[in-house]
Amino acid sequence: MEAKDLRELIDNYDETKQTRLSHDRASKKLKEEETAMKQAIISHLEEEGLTAAGGGTVQLTLDYKDEPRVGDWTEFYKYIKKEDAFDCLFRRINPKSIRERIEVEEEIPGIYQEKVAHLSESRAKLKG
Repeated sequence: MEAKDLRELIDNYDETKQTRLSHDRASKKLKEEETAMKQAIISHLEEEGLTAAGGGTVQLTLDYKDEPRVGDWTEFYKYIKKEDAFDCLFRRINPKSIRERIEVEEEIPGIYQEKVAHLSESRAKLKG
């Protein structure tokens, strides 16, 4: 690949990334607005004693579902170990915590390091 082609690829990468980040910010703002409206609707329905209401485009029904929450992590972990119920947890690690332990040379069984490519950025000063 010629240097010119690489420079163009890098610039296209940056433009695409900046566009995605802009969309991510817009999406985050929309999600916050959506969440606030959802909570306002739930509050209004509860205050009015309603279980459903509609607008011009959608009918909403309020219902309640039980969702599990952990009240005592120590007891929950004991249960998981005793019953071999690791399926109650997501299978992922906290990379920051793992790295901190590795940095102080703590051995963590079952963990290994894998090289993963990352790109660091610095803004180019535009000529002109």
